[in-house]
Amino acid sequence: MDVQNIFITILNFSLVGSTIAILILFIKKVLNDKLTAHWHYYIWLLLIIRLMIPFSFESSLSLVNFFPSFTEYKTTESIETSVRNQTAFPQVNIENFKGKDDGITSNGINEPPVILQTITNLTVTNFNKEMMEVQALDSNSESVPVNQIKFNIFNLNTFGMIWLFGVLMVFILLLIENIDYNWKLSKKPKCKDEDILSLLETCKKKLKVSSNVQLIYDEKVVSPSIIGLLVPKIVISKPLFESLSKNEKKYILLHELTHFKKKDVLIQWMSIIVLAIHWFNPIIWYSFYQLRKDCELSCDASVLSQLKKDEYLAYGNTLLSVLGKVSKPSLIPRSIGMSTNLSDMKSRMKRIHMFNKQPLKWMMLSSLITASIVLVGFTVFDLNTNENYPKDVPQTEDVNNQYKDKGTWTEISSMNQAGYPGNASEVLDGNIYTMGGSVINDGVYVYSSSLEKYNPQTDTWTPLASMNQARDNHATEVIDGKIYVVGGYGYDGEDYRYLSNLEVYNPQTNTWTPLASMNQARGHHHAEVINGKLYVMGGFGNQEDYNVLSSVEMYDPQTDTWTQLTSMNEARFRFETEVIDGKIYAIGGRGDYTLSSTEVYDPQTDTWTLLANLNKGRENFSIEVIEDKIYVIGGYNINFMMYRKENYLSSVEMYDTKTNIWTNLTPMNYPRNNHTTTVMDGKIYVMGGYYDHIHLSSVEMYDLKTNRWSEVTHMNLARSNHAAEVINGKIYVIGGSSEENYESKAVEVYDL
Repeated sequence: MDVQNIFITILNFSLVGSTIAILILFIKKVLNDKLTAHWHYYIWLLLIIRLMIPFSFESSLSLVNFFPSFTEYKTTESIETSVRNQTAFPQVNIENFKGKDDGITSNGINEPPVILQTITNLTVTNFNKEMMEVQALDSNSESVPVNQIKFNIFNLNTFGMIWLFGVLMVFILLLIENIDYNWKLSKKPKCKDEDILSLLETCKKKLKVSSNVQLIYDEKVVSPSIIGLLVPKIVISKPLFESLSKNEKKYILLHELTHFKKKDVLIQWMSIIVLAIHWFNPIIWYSFYQLRKDCELSCDASVLSQLKKDEYLAYGNTLLSVLGKVSKPSLIPRSIGMSTNLSDMKSRMKRIHMFNKQPLKWMMLSSLITASIVLVGFTVFDLNTNENYPKDVPQTEDVNNQYKDKGTWTEISSMNQAGYPGNASEVLDGNIYTMGGSVINDGVYVYSSSLEKYNPQTDTWTPLASMNQARDNHATEVIDGKIYVVGGYGYDGEDYRYLSNLEVYNPQTNTWTPLASMNQARGHHHAEVINGKLYVMGGFGNQEDYNVLSSVEMYDPQTDTWTQLTSMNEARFRFETEVIDGKIYAIGGRGDYTLSSTEVYDPQTDTWTLLANLNKGRENFSIEVIEDKIYVIGGYNINFMMYRKENYLSSVEMYDTKTNIWTNLTPMNYPRNNHTTTVMDGKIYVMGGYYDHIHLSSVEMYDLKTNRWSEVTHMNLARSNHAAEVINGKIYVIGGSSEENYESKAVEVYDL
């Protein structure tokens, strides 16, 4: 996790913490004297702990439910897989990358290990990476007939670095100050007065404090204070201490020892650490200012509980006596001072005067309030209020039986090479070809160069000639009966990186031939064919500054040359493309954030034109075209609270190329991403996918005429990131990732 991603996490926690602080301040203001001084103090521990722990629990009662959806906070991971080829290259142990929520994957799927290089920006309306510009679009053009204003407000990378600098400066200054003061304090004289030391021991016994507490004189300390977590020291000005009566000295020692017994020094240090991290938040500053005042009130209450009632007034007079002899309260962050200013002293004297045991009803109320703050403050919102977000995704045989009359899934011959989703498939002459990908071998990720063919007539998989380059996350297309494989990620002879090479497979000769390489290495990209030419766009590259690509290039098989074309308006990966009427439509995906933008490329004019935005930004979704209409299904949308259930989408949209309008359709029964879809008999079938750490076996069918989704028989194996092809009215689902295996060889066929 880099600075930007850490900073955006801190911002999120600071937002939640601020809300908790405001709630606490409101309750304290309303109920004030009805709640004990101890409650007023210790309730701040909830804020401290909330801001220190890095995780939450799910609850629909969380405070964040009442926040707006801050989808302006967007994140992007740059994926760079560290794996090895099938040949003898350096190994990367998978144990170093395990875990669902450790930043390895973008959505919890078992993808190859990735390095997150988040580029995070806060955006308003639309985002432009370079500058703020007003783009007036011709109302007669095919694009949106309105003025689109794009803003570049700021880059959180800069603010993240400023935040980190501030944190480091605070900690460095605290470290220097404490080393310096402790060194100076070691030179200060210790109290050797037997009467005072005897009084100190008496106070320790009264409070049952067994630690060795030192009493040190320091004229520069303006108010009696206690410092030290392990070796406590009461520090006081000698002239001040000697000017007090014996009883006043006793009250001061009881007060400072009570601070030590109540672990107030530890709580102060915890608040300082939190404040150093959230130094930019004035609400947190004010809250901890209140905490210091409440600390004294709580300490007073604890001391009074050790005194007789007729001593209350004498204790209060001691506080006033100390306040009258010091110029200002102790504000040394490492210590707990006794005296406060005059206005705060009035509150303390009032509490002392009315000190008494809290009635039962107020004890019950304070307990209820504390439990409520814990419930709403220590849980993360769950926006799954939509009925399309099921609590439990059915995976049992009972579900299959329920839909057994709607087609059957039959397990057929498995592949020879396990098919992780990083591979690709093509249908050629009624046969299915799968190539490349990655697998796990003895705990190590291994890239594959394999190619195999499935013959539906004989139900057999046949290994064919391997590619020259082992790779995954590549793109494939068929031109003139030959399979072209371009880009991806693999070992290029020097290092693991994104690839620029292109090779072609001839089924007639069972041979692979290297061709001219792209101008830009890339993976997670898309390829389309128009008029026998191969167009490659977007994806990830090897740049260090910004590795999400907007570049586009075209390959001409006749001349074996690549031509650089006009770049897309948005850099993107995990997007989808389709060709309609000789034009390429690029939809959604992720750039600096989850994208909702749509754009179209016209090869005749070499131009990209922005179109109407999706109603819901998404990535890792599926796409189908029926009668020149584009259907976008499911996917994933990362908002400011990343990797939650609500990020998975069940929504479906349809784009009309004639009207430039996106229309929301009936959502699926189950949200999902990394699923597959196919079209058969004019209906869209969606299969498998991933939802909240669960691989899905569910299959749904969409009827365009009725705008309804119906469940059909579930697959035998729950899987995601698989391939799907249609041959002769049957759906073949191939490989993917399952609960049992990172990669699966299993293949099954659906027959109506």
